[in-house]
Amino acid sequence: MIITAICVSPGVQPEEPIPVGGRVVFTAEPELAAGIFTEYPEIRREPLLRETELPSGRFGRPAKEEVRRAKEAVAALLEYGEDCVIAVPQQFMKILLDQMERKALVILRRESGVPKPLERIRISERKDHCGFCNHNCLLRSPGCGIGMDKARSRGLR
Repeated sequence: MIITAICVSPGVQPEEPIPVGGRVVFTAEPELAAGIFTEYPEIRREPLLRETELPSGRFGRPAKEEVRRAKEAVAALLEYGEDCVIAVPQQFMKILLDQMERKALVILRRESGVPKPLERIRISERKDHCGFCNHNCLLRSPGCGIGMDKARSRGLR
């Protein structure tokens, strides 16, 4: 399962709509996502992916309610179990990514720090990676001999 997370912000639109290759899009605001994406079979409303409404707790940590909501969102995405796209507001994205790392999901970003508007982040399960190469290849499209051998042993190739 590969989740592509797109950081969305009200008023920020891409120059060209982002093609999602026939994957379902999950977002709290379907109206906003409809203008950002193309080639999607459907946009599903997922209220757990809404903007952060509570102020940060002590030392800038997210409020407990926001962390709990992020855990529920990760559980719902893992239960869905298929490749998908999620459109997540900028403030909630950081909390969500932290919870995904705690669930042993592999997060691939080009930049560090706070996610930027329209930044694309690839999230996948650790079992889908060969785990031996420094370029973080996926078993479904292996980039190295080790990945190919491991995919064959699992019956994926």
